[in-house]
Amino acid sequence: MRIREATAADAALLFEWRNDPSVRERSFDDKPLDWHAHVRWLDGCLSDPNRLLCIAMEDDRPIGVFRLDRLSEGTVVISIALAASERGKGAGPRMLRLAAAECQSRFGSVTIEARIKGDNLYSQKAFAKAGYRLETCIMTLQLAREFDDRSFDG
Repeated sequence: MRIREATAADAALLFEWRNDPSVRERSFDDKPLDWHAHVRWLDGCLSDPNRLLCIAMEDDRPIGVFRLDRLSEGTVVISIALAASERGKGAGPRMLRLAAAECQSRFGSVTIEARIKGDNLYSQKAFAKAGYRLETCIMTLQLAREFDDRSFDG
């Protein structure tokens, strides 16, 4: 596996991967993406010096994407997506290790954070296999307009 930086020519491929129902389900924003908004997002990614978007290649086939966002001098957030045909084959941890090397080359000695939904066990396992460890657990409660405390079992 090798990586290359994404380009504007990758727009359709990235749109397909980002709009995959399985990817949307595991994303914090699960709504389908709009093409024009996607193109604006991609243009922003490619022009932002604090962001790196790379395509993972197996032989000459694109198999996944990762994005590194530098939040501060010491912290980078990573997000990934794999082509549906590559899931469950061990590509995720390999891509994450390459992403870590690229992150160090680009941003230096930093901490990489992965923000993963609690029910996304596939990503949790892939990140753990790549050497990441769980440090924080965030619990959320979505409140409706009318809060009814009678709905709790405590």
